[in-house]
Amino acid sequence: MEKSECQNEPIFLYIVRHGKTVSNLEAKVHGWTDSPLSELGISQAKKVGEGIKDIVFNTAYSSDIKRAADTAGFILNANKNEKPVLQEVFGLREWNYGGYEGIDEVNMWVPLFEEKNMEFRLDRSNWEEFTALTTDREIADSIARNDPAKTAENYDDILKRAKEGVDFLIKDTAEKGGGNALVVSHGNIIPTILHLYIPDEYNGETVPNCSLTILKIENGKFSLEKVGDTSFIDN
Repeated sequence: MEKSECQNEPIFLYIVRHGKTVSNLEAKVHGWTDSPLSELGISQAKKVGEGIKDIVFNTAYSSDIKRAADTAGFILNANKNEKPVLQEVFGLREWNYGGYEGIDEVNMWVPLFEEKNMEFRLDRSNWEEFTALTTDREIADSIARNDPAKTAENYDDILKRAKEGVDFLIKDTAEKGGGNALVVSHGNIIPTILHLYIPDEYNGETVPNCSLTILKIENGKFSLEKVGDTSFIDN
């Protein structure tokens, strides 16, 4: 967005990845395909809500996929202040993985890891090592190229959608006086957003389920306050 679109009152985006889902536990690919929150995911969402219950949210947004909206609902239900109406935003959706949706994630990730002479691990223990050797663009475009259904988004598709969504919620929050905005989204689109708005500050850190990332916008300048914080759910 243009710098002039941000008003002087600072905006803080409290960006939360949705709670762990049944498909997360089953290691199934789910981008635009939905999967319900697991019992653990519900517990995570409630813990985050308890951890930030004193934060006054002027606005609240989630993707229009139920696992994200449900996570946002648990967080807002725990909040002690007047609650904003949750708005669902298409641009906050996870990447669309096309023909890989709903199948074992090894089918999608193993070829990409093999290109880097690495072994894909379900526990993601070598994820940051992998991301250091590649880029989000390379990953998304490889998935789109390998997709048997040829319906997965490429990186330019993802960037366009994400930028439209985030620009909308920033403008909407600014028009309502700025302040704090709750944003609940997904594990790959959140890093995409960070790469898009703060490319010099975000270094590919992982964003676990129900982790908290805070992005500050002041006078059109974006800065990263924290990324992938799991302290609320680790306690």
